[in-house]
This record gives sequence, C-alpha cells and structure tokens, in this order.
Amino acid sequence: MISSKSKDDSKNTEVKPIEKSAGEYSDKLILYFEKQNINGKTYLIGKNQENYNIVVAIVEDGKANPIKVIEENGSGFEFDNGKIYYQVSSDTKKTVSYYDIEKDEVKEVLSINLNKWDPLLFTVLNDKIYYKVSADKGALKDIDGKILSSGGLTGMRKIDDFVVATFDNKEILVFDRDCLLYTSDAADDSLRV
Repeated sequence: MISSKSKDDSKNTEVKPIEKSAGEYSDKLILYFEKQNINGKTYLIGKNQENYNIVVAIVEDGKANPIKVIEENGSGFEFDNGKIYYQVSSDTKKTVSYYDIEKDEVKEVLSINLNKWDPLLFTVLNDKIYYKVSADKGALKDIDGKILSSGGLTGMRKIDDFVVATFDNKEILVFDRDCLLYTSDAADDSLRV
C-alpha cells in the first residue's frame, strides 16, 4: 500500500499488487529462475528438475504456461532482442545458442573447443556476443574471435543498453548497442572514441 497526503491534507491511498519473482511461478517439476518483460508480455526461464531441459514459459492469468522445451542443459541465460541466449558445456566444447521467442527457433551462434573445466563468460548486447575464456590470457573477444583488449578481463557487466568491461591492466571498455563507445588506456588515461 502506498499512502500520501494531497495538497488539501486529505490522504490518498493506492493499492498496487506486488509483482511475483520468477521463483514464485515454480512448481514441483519446473524451477523458474529468470524473468523478463518483452513487448508487454512476461517470460520465464526455468529448468525441468527431472531431466534439466530448459523451459521457457509465458505468464498468463497469473500462471506460468510453458511455450518451449529446449532439450539441453543450459546456463548463463541472457535476454536480448527478443531472444534468450544460453551456453551448453560438454567435456570438450562450449556453445552459445539462442531461442528466438517470436520465430520459435533455436540456433547455435558460437562454438569453442574447451575442456569442461575452462569457464566461458559471455554477455550479449544487440545480438553481439562478447566473451572470455582462459585462453589468450583471459582477453575479451567478440563473436568473430577478435581480441578487443590487451589486458585480461576482470569484470564484465551489461547495464541497460551498455556493456562495461574492466581489465587487469586498468583499461575500461564501454560498448553501446552499436559500437565501442569509450575506452580508457591505463598508461595515459586518455579517452578514445
């Protein structure tokens, strides 16, 4: 409940429903852990607790209604441009795929030969994938495998329409939805656009 005084000192009271978290839509079989509003509709990502398949659901009438089961055990889920990106690991390979909600299509977009102990850290902005593996001293790479910095990635975060990456050499890169927006060089602390 929200209460405030109006200009004439009378109280105005407005009751707003509390929005459910993703986990509150879970049931005995499906555990939901991510929620995103896309074009006015609420989507959930979860996993089937028996076989670990990915489950995508839409919230309708206050309930989770599964719309897609992806028969893979994925992780690292990212929403971007109406797609749900995720990674799948095997003993010798890591892949990044997406599920396009509108087209009801699953597509693999990145495949890297890695052992199961080498982590893949990735984020997506405007369908552009940025990722790090321990090879190349932990450098940040784009979808084409191009190294984007001379330092090792220490942190990467997607904030609204930006990706901010920090490196062990004190360099900072900021990407917007179209391109590299800002970079600082640790040696001269200059701005390059």
